[in-house]
Amino acid sequence: DSGAEPSAFMLERKAEDARVFYYFFKAESLSPGSPRLPEEEMDGMCSSVLHADDPMECTEWTRKRPFATEVKKEGWTKGFKRNLACMMARGSTLVNLEDGCLYAEDYMDTMRKELLAVNHSLSEAAAVALQTWHTVALANQTFRWVDLAIRDPQLPEALPKADRCAHGFAHAYTRAAWLKQPFPDKEGPQDMRFMEALQSQGIPVALANSDVTKAACGWCLPQPSAKDAATSVNMYSELLRLAGRGQHDAGAAWSPLLPVVEAAVEVFTAKSAGRLKRIVENEGTVYVCSCCDSAVALQKHWRDTSTHTNPYGCTFDIGQFSRAGGAVAEGREYDDGTTWFPGPSCAGWIWRMAICRRCGTHLGWRFESRSWNRSGGRGNASLFWGLIWRHLRQCGDSPKTTGQRPAQLRCPEDHVLRRYATPHAHYVCDVCNRQVKSGEHLWGCGACDYDMCDGCKAKAVHRPLASPPPEVPVGLVESALPALLKPLIPMAHWQLSYAMYWP
Repeated sequence: DSGAEPSAFMLERKAEDARVFYYFFKAESLSPGSPRLPEEEMDGMCSSVLHADDPMECTEWTRKRPFATEVKKEGWTKGFKRNLACMMARGSTLVNLEDGCLYAEDYMDTMRKELLAVNHSLSEAAAVALQTWHTVALANQTFRWVDLAIRDPQLPEALPKADRCAHGFAHAYTRAAWLKQPFPDKEGPQDMRFMEALQSQGIPVALANSDVTKAACGWCLPQPSAKDAATSVNMYSELLRLAGRGQHDAGAAWSPLLPVVEAAVEVFTAKSAGRLKRIVENEGTVYVCSCCDSAVALQKHWRDTSTHTNPYGCTFDIGQFSRAGGAVAEGREYDDGTTWFPGPSCAGWIWRMAICRRCGTHLGWRFESRSWNRSGGRGNASLFWGLIWRHLRQCGDSPKTTGQRPAQLRCPEDHVLRRYATPHAHYVCDVCNRQVKSGEHLWGCGACDYDMCDGCKAKAVHRPLASPPPEVPVGLVESALPALLKPLIPMAHWQLSYAMYWP
């Protein structure tokens, strides 16, 4: 293990069991997250909201397999630490045990027997990967059964073979195999590259089938982010894909471990909530992504709210922010007369897409001055963000107002409903339960994941708000699973209707 401090859990296990060897190395490195945030300044992905925008930062997001996408990281990579652990290990059978994953008591014996079935000797080079395993949503301990021999309809046809080598939490290999092919010094995808390199050398790599579950891959939202936004988006997309893999299963074999899982999730959730709470206490109200709970912008950087309709008839209620550290510009700039803020020929604003730097959800647009853009980025940049209110959730107190609040359309929890156009056909009106079409207008609340169609809006009662709306607790995303999957179809889906989001 490496980092700022050793694991208290692993130190306890080492003290209890003489078979456990735990080595910790204090290593300073750049933490995953924004490339602008060194580890000593970064307390989770939310801290990116505290830093000034980098006008030159623009990601070209493309949907790739994150297992085949190298994560940029300086310092001790996972591949390097795998090699260090293999060097210190004393046995002839080596396995990877991942954080957040569950393993049966006889997992080691099972994998050892599978290796013997491949080569009949543990002194020969061989590797195995579990063919069947569970996924477990750590937040609510729900399980799904996955069989790698059955093609996942979510995967492109050309990727099943690579998929079988990608899940390092369920890999085992002999020391002889590792000596012939060490892990690549990469943060990712070290496991897939390792297994593929073994195969290229003619070393047998087999799938180990078992009717009884031996491992479960745990996942949790929000997940740690990669250093660059593009990789982070891919990782988040993969996490969503993992959440829907396989078939629902009771996971009865894991019942004895669930109390430990619940305790670990409570600690994780408390830490995540604590990070955001500290930002709210120090900086005031924060707006977070309604999909992944990552901090996007601060209330003190908000300057106006406005409503705009693009050339395709799509209308959006947006908030204008002078800074939005949790968002990142995506794709090329558009200076084709479609901007909502034209201005004089040399002083107007051109635009780019703006996405969440963690999950890739479309948040709105970044507007940059035409003069700065045409200068090639020379001089002081002038830019602001237009963020769709429905895609944000407020954490902290509402801004204080005087007098009676105007009558507005509100959700059952008294949050103001904001107009937007749906990016895909996975949205449902929560009043009439009708699934809407892509590009159809809804009135929505990002805090409650509540939406109302135009037809129901015409029948709704606009009412004033006597008191501030209740604050939505941090961790809403995790408690809402699996309902989370309704609005959280990432960029791969709304990219198909990209043009509708032109301002």
